[in-house]
Amino acid sequence: MHAVAASHISDDIVKARLIDEIGRAKKLTAGASGAGVSVHMLPAKPDDIKDDGRFHYAILGPAAACDSGKPSALAKRFLDENTRPDNPRVYRNAVILVAPSKDGLEVAHARVRDYLAWEQVKTTLKEQESEGAVDVARMQTLAINLHKAKGRIPSATREAYSTVVAVNEKNQVHAFKIKVSADEHFVTIKEDTRSRIQDTAITAEALLPGGPYNLWLVAAGRDLSGRQRPFGAVCAASAPAEDAQGRGDRRHAC
Repeated sequence: MHAVAASHISDDIVKARLIDEIGRAKKLTAGASGAGVSVHMLPAKPDDIKDDGRFHYAILGPAAACDSGKPSALAKRFLDENTRPDNPRVYRNAVILVAPSKDGLEVAHARVRDYLAWEQVKTTLKEQESEGAVDVARMQTLAINLHKAKGRIPSATREAYSTVVAVNEKNQVHAFKIKVSADEHFVTIKEDTRSRIQDTAITAEALLPGGPYNLWLVAAGRDLSGRQRPFGAVCAASAPAEDAQGRGDRRHAC
């Protein structure tokens, strides 16, 4: 009965339920907000992430799935575009994306389908139970299977998000795999040197002309693209894609 129910559940229903599960996966974003990072859960398009020089951390949807060394076209758009292809993002280096791997996504889909199939079995047996055609033992077995199936979804969802997409030291979009553990995702990513995230204090020397972050440009009232910016955004502006000498800067969680 379970196998039959699983075969009749549409892919759209599975995908919709998985999106809900991703939105409830608190460990994907936990720790980021407290570090002064702008968090985005399932942004739909690049301009959902402002190109304002602040440090942005985003959990992308299943459509952006990619593998290590192979960033998807959609994931790259979030780093390359501001509002459209002919309006490129200036602060590419200030954005960290987390996307599901293709293999991990398949596992998560399977876990969701399994649970929904047991839900369908429950509905069917409830109807039969009302007619006195189902014994207590069978309902208890169902409850056990339903509980197990539901419990497998959160871990599968979290483990699917094992690919980080960001700009490397050469100002190129790259994707790399992280080891997903029980820890918060942001903590794991921050500790990975490939993310190039630095949360140490910025020294006074770094604020001067010729310093590594070109913050004096912001203090003058403009960002690296020449646009007017408030002085209050100084700390967040420490992560442009490159400084005036073309050097890639590290991201700062200020």
